[in-house]
Amino acid sequence: MKKVVSLIVKHLLYICLNLIFIIFSLNSVASPQKEKFKLPKIRTIPNKITLDVWEKWNSKNWILSVTFSPNGNWIAYGSYSSFNGRGTVTIIDPLTGNRKAVLYTTGGQVEKLAVSPDGNLIAAGNAGGTIDIFDVKSKEKIKTLREHKRTISSIAFSPNGKLLASADYDGVVKLWDLNTWEPIKTFSGKLVAFSPDSKYLAILNRKELFIYDISKGNTSKILSLKNLYGPVDTICFSPDGTLIAFSNFDNIYILKVSKDNKMQIKLKMKKVIKGTQYRKRMEHYPNYGEILSMSFSPDSKLIAIGTINFFKNRPQAGVVAIFDVKTGTCIKLLEKYRNDVRSVTFSPDGSMIAFGCHSGELGVLKVEEPFFSLTTLDILDKDKLLSIPKGTVIKAVRGNGGTYIVYPIYGKLKEGRLNPLYYSANPILVFKESPLLPYPGSQYPVGTIKKGEIVDKKQILITRDKKYLYLDRKGFISANSTVKIKPCKISFLAKIEGTVLKTLPNENASYTVPTGTVLFAKYFCPYFNYYLVTSPSGKSGWVSAQYLEKLPVKDINKDAVALKSTNLFFSVSSKDHGIPINQGEIIKVVFKLKNYPLYYVKKGKNKGLINKDSIAFIKMFNPQKLWTITDTVLLKAPQKSADVIRNLPKFTELKVLGRVNDFYYVEVISIKLKGWIPTELTTLVKPDKLS
Repeated sequence: MKKVVSLIVKHLLYICLNLIFIIFSLNSVASPQKEKFKLPKIRTIPNKITLDVWEKWNSKNWILSVTFSPNGNWIAYGSYSSFNGRGTVTIIDPLTGNRKAVLYTTGGQVEKLAVSPDGNLIAAGNAGGTIDIFDVKSKEKIKTLREHKRTISSIAFSPNGKLLASADYDGVVKLWDLNTWEPIKTFSGKLVAFSPDSKYLAILNRKELFIYDISKGNTSKILSLKNLYGPVDTICFSPDGTLIAFSNFDNIYILKVSKDNKMQIKLKMKKVIKGTQYRKRMEHYPNYGEILSMSFSPDSKLIAIGTINFFKNRPQAGVVAIFDVKTGTCIKLLEKYRNDVRSVTFSPDGSMIAFGCHSGELGVLKVEEPFFSLTTLDILDKDKLLSIPKGTVIKAVRGNGGTYIVYPIYGKLKEGRLNPLYYSANPILVFKESPLLPYPGSQYPVGTIKKGEIVDKKQILITRDKKYLYLDRKGFISANSTVKIKPCKISFLAKIEGTVLKTLPNENASYTVPTGTVLFAKYFCPYFNYYLVTSPSGKSGWVSAQYLEKLPVKDINKDAVALKSTNLFFSVSSKDHGIPINQGEIIKVVFKLKNYPLYYVKKGKNKGLINKDSIAFIKMFNPQKLWTITDTVLLKAPQKSADVIRNLPKFTELKVLGRVNDFYYVEVISIKLKGWIPTELTTLVKPDKLS
């Protein structure tokens, strides 16, 4: 029996192996034109923040504090009622602006707001020093805390929902137990912020930064601020707990959070983001600015600020700016808000930023993400139901309140499926003709993309599986017909005789250049190891990196004059032919070849090399008048042996344009003729004043 079973198993294995071999063979026969190489997948980058003012509402009253609910479904902002003089907390839908509730406080203008981690409570810190606690569901005030005597300057719930910290402008900090609503600790400070794990409370005053260990009950001074001058208006922990940021005037100080061997918290200065990062991008450069509010994005990679900026002869203005925490670069700036931006905050999912202004403006910035529709989409625009066909590329804002289509039409997504698209990190080269598809996988192309086309990365969106690329307003193409390329700006010499330029890296030669020709690379294709280069004669094409030698150059970008008639040539090793340059012609020197006595110059549309001793650099300056003091001649070049253009009588009026050594470059005003004249034969004194 065992032998029979063993024999059957052997036969089954033999049959399976044969089937696998047959299937493999059939696949090989069925795809004779399959590429011999596997193309590297095009690298995508995260959909970077593309913020714009999506909605903006105008209130008649100041807005000094704005905050999102933990689920992002609503925004609360603090203001006051001009009708009855009471402070108000208004709750709205961030996607539609619809008002959900208005809550009234007891202490005047609402200065600061905080929402509990479960979203059930709102704490409103008032100008009168009171803190009103509201129940969101019942919309009723359940408690008023009255320990502070001055205006509330900072307020925060602990992430575990057990504590509330508050500070006032007298420099008094209170730590409240939410079970009893009684203060359990008092400190000195102006600003407070809890760590994400609720273990620490950061307390900031004008001179020092303290960290209170909540579990151990001790306070330690972490950082002295004695060297800082001016106001410190905001402090916050990053959501991942690794950073603390605070502001001083319009500078952002970012501290790295760590622990020592005794598990004591330590802070180390990591980066200072200067206010000039955003101020230099403003339409009018302010004298100085001040950061009034600050918020980290949920992934801790971005930081948003709200500021006030002061000008010499203009009204003050507010700015919302977003920075990359890692690089310190200002990646988005929105200005021209009346007065100051007093509060700015990210939504919990990072899809929106809300801000409030002293002038009463409330704005919501959105992160628009690109998608394509996998099915027909049903979009609700107010009372109208609209449809978007399958394969349409759209832009949408996603949030806990739903998905809103913002391009090509506006409305809330009711039915249909979306697939995300991603931005490309690189431009691409289409190296073989590819059909344009209305959507990925379609069997009915709507056109073709010709081989050799270079597509900028701003016009490319990539599907999640990286198999298809969407080219802006054209259609989808297969990624297998493209390769990524990298922009570059490198000068080369052709080091092999008969270096060939190709129309494409994978095609035959179209043009040859002699050894020593200067070539300028615009793109590099890593996959084929080819550069897209241009020669001085204007010919361009792809050339293998092995045929090129990097050319060290020194940028010049100055005007020069040809001292003698010569030629522009294209190769460092051959000067037999080129473009003629006449004595006295003004040319632009682009750069110097470090290993050769040559300059690379431009004359109109013509470009090429010229010998170093054939030109002289001109020192150009603002035109001014002068006169000849004797009969003289106008020369073609700044040397006495140069050809004569024209004789000039005594007291000829000239306009000086530049200088080379002891010669002026001038224009004869009466006949608009330019040339050179020795400086010793001119004067700045008018003829009627000459003795």
